[in-house]
Amino acid sequence: HVAHSSYGRRNPDGRWCQADGMRADDGTFIGVRVDISDLKNREKALRDSMRQIDLYRHVMDELPVAAFIKAENLSIEFVNKAWCALTGIPKEDVIGKTDRELFGA
Repeated sequence: HVAHSSYGRRNPDGRWCQADGMRADDGTFIGVRVDISDLKNREKALRDSMRQIDLYRHVMDELPVAAFIKAENLSIEFVNKAWCALTGIPKEDVIGKTDRELFGA
């Protein structure tokens, strides 16, 4: 039987470390500790970015004028409520399609 443990913690100097260890039946302990500060910083940056995107998406959705965003291939990535009200097309029927697919040639 081998006992295994893993945990992450923040050091007093601000760095994050993850420690993984195992203790065998004979008492032998094998462990490794890895600095995961870069990973934690990237995770935080991603969370912050996602919050910003959610805010912008909410603002765009609440605009009183029709708004949309297209990808490089001209497929629609986003339409707001006003766009859907103007066209009568639900958002779920629009995303990923081009104008040609929606409105014809």
